Order: sequence, then C-alpha cells, then structure tokens
Amino acid sequence: MDAEAWDLDSEALFYKSRTSRYEEDPELYLGFVEFKNILNQNINLKIGRQRLDYGDFRVLGLCDWVNVGPYLWDAVLFSKRFENGFVDMFYGQTSYQEEKYFSLTRRHWYEGAGIYSHFQLPKGMPYIALEPFFLSKRDDHDDYRVSSTSAWGDLDDFYYGARSYGRDLYGFDYDVTYVKEFGDYGTSDIDAYHLNGRVGYNFKTIPARPRFSIGYTSSSGDDPDTADYERYGTAFGVWGAAYGQEYNMFSFTNFDDRQASLELFPHDGLVIEFHYHDYKLNEKADKWRSLTNTGALGDDVGNVLECEVKYRHDKQNSFSVQGGWFWPGSYAERRTGFDEPASWFLVEYTLNLSVGLIK
Repeated sequence: MDAEAWDLDSEALFYKSRTSRYEEDPELYLGFVEFKNILNQNINLKIGRQRLDYGDFRVLGLCDWVNVGPYLWDAVLFSKRFENGFVDMFYGQTSYQEEKYFSLTRRHWYEGAGIYSHFQLPKGMPYIALEPFFLSKRDDHDDYRVSSTSAWGDLDDFYYGARSYGRDLYGFDYDVTYVKEFGDYGTSDIDAYHLNGRVGYNFKTIPARPRFSIGYTSSSGDDPDTADYERYGTAFGVWGAAYGQEYNMFSFTNFDDRQASLELFPHDGLVIEFHYHDYKLNEKADKWRSLTNTGALGDDVGNVLECEVKYRHDKQNSFSVQGGWFWPGSYAERRTGFDEPASWFLVEYTLNLSVGLIK
C-alpha cells in the first residue's frame, strides 16, 4: 500500500498525530500464509500480516475512512467454522505506523489476543445472530506509556461483551453492542463501557422501500472525582463515530449520541441515506477530543445532518457522494469560541479489479 496527500501543512499538530495520519511510504498491506480445512475439520490457520475485521468494525476492524488505518496485524489466527457460526482466536501485534519506515523493520504498537465468535439461528428460522467476544490489549514500551492520575505506567486493557443483531423480522431489524472495559491504566483501575443500540423498520411495499431507524450510543467518560479511570478506549476497532466524516470531531470516548436515519432504495444498486445526530458529552468534566473541561460549560456538543448517495453499478464499479453539516452546541461554542457550522463534501469512485494468476 501507499498513501499520499498533497498540499497539507506537514508541521500541523494534527498531521503528526499517530491516529490522524494521511501519508505512508510503500508499506506491506497484506501478506500471509493460510491453511484451510485442516484435517477436514473446518479448521483454518492464517499466519502473517492481515486484517482482523468483525461485526460492524466497532470492536475489531480496520478503519477505511482514513488514508492510513491503525490496526494492521502481524498475527496468528486460528478459526473453527460451524454450520451456523464460527469461533476465531488470535494472538499478535499491530503494526507501528511511521511514515518513512517499513513496519517490519520497526517495533510493533499494541500486543493483543482475543476470541471473537458468531452464532446464528438455523436456516428456516428468523435471522438472529449473537457474537460474544473477549479481547486483551497491552502496551509497555518505554516511549509509549499512559499517564494516570498519579504516575506513569503501562496499559493492560481487557474487553468483554457481545453484539446481537436481527434482520428482516417482519420488517423490523435491530443491532445492539455492549462492551465492558477493565484493567490497568498506569496506576489506575479501568472501569468503562460502550453501548450502541439501533432498531429500524423497512417499508417494503412503499416506493423506494424506505427504511427508518433510531439509535442510541453511549461511551463512558472519566469522572475526575473517582479513583477509577472511566474513559472508554476503543479496543482494536474504528475509533471514530462509525458514521462517516464525523470521526474528525468524535470518537468512542465520552460521548452520547441520539440518532435518526432514513434510507431510500429507489433503484437496484442505488441507496440514498439521511442521518441526524444529537451529540452530548457523557461526562461533563471530561475532555472532548483533546479539549479539557471542568463541567461548567455543559454537555451540548452539537448536531450533525449527513446525506450520502451511493450507486453500485456492478461488482467492479461503485460511486458515492456525501455531504454533512455540524452545528455546534452551547458547550462547543463556549469551549472553542466558534459558533459557525462546519461542513464537508466528498466524491468517491471505487474500482475493484481481481486477476487470478494460479488455478
């Protein structure tokens, strides 16, 4: 892979941030050896540079919304497949991103291990799935150490939880994820959580087959009056709001979101989406992104309206246009001094090509 960006200020702080990067010199993206159906027992083994993508990427997955995503793995993945599900177990380390250095010649970032599973009802029954998981995340490098309330220390992080979702349940669908985080953040104990729930209904007999849904997301913030560290930190998943361009303003840390969406399907391959979000701080006295707070400014961060048109012509060609607007709430206005809305616009064309060299 290679990621380039032109006309950026390379001295800007956001440009140098490890989680908001835009450029990468030629780098190994994927390279692995895979053994399939070992002993005819539906057991697979994959060793090498790989992606670990599960569910809706909320807990485990590589962010495709940025030029350089954070979680490419050098790992060993053991997978057992069943008729109605699977159990995956892995151990590895995430590649360390440095623009001018090839990752295999440098140290890694996080060390991680985990189990992610998927089980669904048998064929002929309603489509309902359950995905339990358990993950560990560790960093004890000298040049990357967390700062606790009293001293410097290592990160020993653990996550457990589950995702459950259902499709086409008499027109209804749902998707719920709960994550509990615990462990050690320096000398502080971690006590954090993340919750996301959505329910929708598809009006299939109406033209354009509209689907309306509502959702709620809550990620805990840190209460400075307690000894525990309560700010939720994303495990190995998409760190943004998982909705689109708002990842610049929000992460899965210290925020609550009330969401309403409308999706239209007027033609095969064509989807039109409208999303509205009402964002607030989960803990008033905790920070929003890198902005520290005292709690006196309230919790109203702002509102977002987003529209996207996606068209998939065939398996090789797809096209999308997206626009969004962010109106700052009372907290954002007071904290930043800006009261003007922010907006973004993008056009994206994707071409997928595949060439088979060996049969």
